Amino acid sequence: MLIVKDLNRLHKGLMNSSTLLMKKVSGGLECSFLREGFTNNVVLIKDDVLAEALISSGVNGIIAGVDLLVFRSAFNTFSLRVKARKLYQELHASLPAANAAMLDAIAA
Repeated sequence: MLIVKDLNRLHKGLMNSSTLLMKKVSGGLECSFLREGFTNNVVLIKDDVLAEALISSGVNGIIAGVDLLVFRSAFNTFSLRVKARKLYQELHASLPAANAAMLDAIAA
């Protein structure tokens, strides 16, 4: 499962950085981890669900300071939420239309 590998790489980058910069590129979302002003690690996120969740977590593509500390401490919850969204997306795509409507009603 690619999303688990991406989440692990993000977690590793978060533990060794003081700022996270995110930039949309043609291949997905590029996450640059900075420490003391220098790029420490770069992770390319290709999954749309994970990229969207990351973008919504930052302000103008940046997570720094207290926001980074909060994001870092709540990363397990963030990961679980992203995995649940991905599972829901996969279930929704694999179910027939009638069952998908029922799944939407349950989720609402």
